[in-house]
Amino acid sequence: MRMVKIPKILHELHGELAPAYAIWTVYLGGTLAAVLFVLLLLNTTTGLEWWKLVISALLMLDIAGGVIANLSRSTNEYYHAPGNERLRAGFLILHIAQPALFALMFPEALLYFALVFLWTLPASYGVTRISQQEKATHAASLLVTLGILISTGVGVLLYRSTVPALGGTDAFIGSIAASGKPGPDFPLVLTAIGPLFMVKLILGFAVDRSGSAHESCDSGS
Repeated sequence: MRMVKIPKILHELHGELAPAYAIWTVYLGGTLAAVLFVLLLLNTTTGLEWWKLVISALLMLDIAGGVIANLSRSTNEYYHAPGNERLRAGFLILHIAQPALFALMFPEALLYFALVFLWTLPASYGVTRISQQEKATHAASLLVTLGILISTGVGVLLYRSTVPALGGTDAFIGSIAASGKPGPDFPLVLTAIGPLFMVKLILGFAVDRSGSAHESCDSGS
């Protein structure tokens, strides 16, 4: 297995030392996901500004690539090394930006992205506080499963609320999202973001699979 020494500027993405396949799969997966996401946006929306497509592609590249990166051993070891508590907290805080940017670009999806944020960030922080890997994995799996079901349900309700044939904006959930006024249709493809975001942060980032936290606790006892 060929190992690659990662430049310091890329430590937050790949850790300090990673196998070659763990690097190229991040960029391949992220790029393919970004292209597919933009194609789906183009086929499910009309009149979407070019800058929204560009920002959406970049955000999806980061989210989808981050799913793969955060599930890799090298990245996980880097963030969960002893003494990196502030680094982990900063990483989570930075991820306020992604749902916020999507909500600004697609205001009809504000409720959806608010839910994704309010579920994912506290859940991720909570899982980082669990030192035992097996318990953390089970807790993360439970939170991701429930989060995906709840966020997808809200996304579908928002979609139905903006389609007149399915209830229109007079529906209860539509009145929350658009103050009872007709607005742009909710692009159903946006519901793909929540599951990826949750897997990236709750299951990928927050679970310490390196054993660092557990070893630190053992050495201190």
